Amino acid sequence: MKIRHLVFILLVAVVAGSLYNSQRLYHWYLAAYYQRFLGEDREKSIERARSLYRDERYEELDAYTGRMRVLYPDNSDLRRLKGFAMIKTGRESEGAHMVISSLRKNEALLSVASAIEILFKEGEYADLDDIISSHGTMGDPYLQYIHGVSLYHVKKYAEAERRLAGALSAGKQDYDTLYYLGLAREKNGRTVEALAAIEKAYAIDPIRPEARKALVRLYRVTKQYDRAERIPRRTP
Repeated sequence: MKIRHLVFILLVAVVAGSLYNSQRLYHWYLAAYYQRFLGEDREKSIERARSLYRDERYEELDAYTGRMRVLYPDNSDLRRLKGFAMIKTGRESEGAHMVISSLRKNEALLSVASAIEILFKEGEYADLDDIISSHGTMGDPYLQYIHGVSLYHVKKYAEAERRLAGALSAGKQDYDTLYYLGLAREKNGRTVEALAAIEKAYAIDPIRPEARKALVRLYRVTKQYDRAERIPRRTP
């Protein structure tokens, strides 16, 4: 057993050493080709990447920014362009995470709103909670709404209600905000306030089934059975 363990450790060491040396060799090759042979410095590389993005050559951009990130691993511009390339070539969630990771200190989250929308569409609520909690909303009603919905889905109902109420106060007074505000209030045991929010959502769009179902449920909870019976069960 001891010999087998020793052989295994030696194999791991050989593989790790090979990988390390191959990475160093790859970095040397990229530096020799792009920096010495082509004369590209960091700024020229960023501009070339931007040009590929403007020309909608997304697969080339994906490959190019992958190589440049070996040379400039901490550069936020290349990281963001790499993320956009990934989004455009079908890896939306992974690309969105990379775009968001490119945010600079004190940069507003709205500058990467398209990436936020992708994660929201994909239902990555726990990640959105972490991201928005870290970067803040700066009072933006749309970000407050996204955060509120995300908080609701990760079962942080009290925080969800506060965020959604903030979005409503900041001007996002639409069906979705009112609907989720009603759900959050219901989870927090505030049935009367929940019913008021759901009624407003239903008044805005009586066709959508979510508010109808919630309204029937809350009318029954509050023993308003006659009103529950008057709500259409299906879309007309």
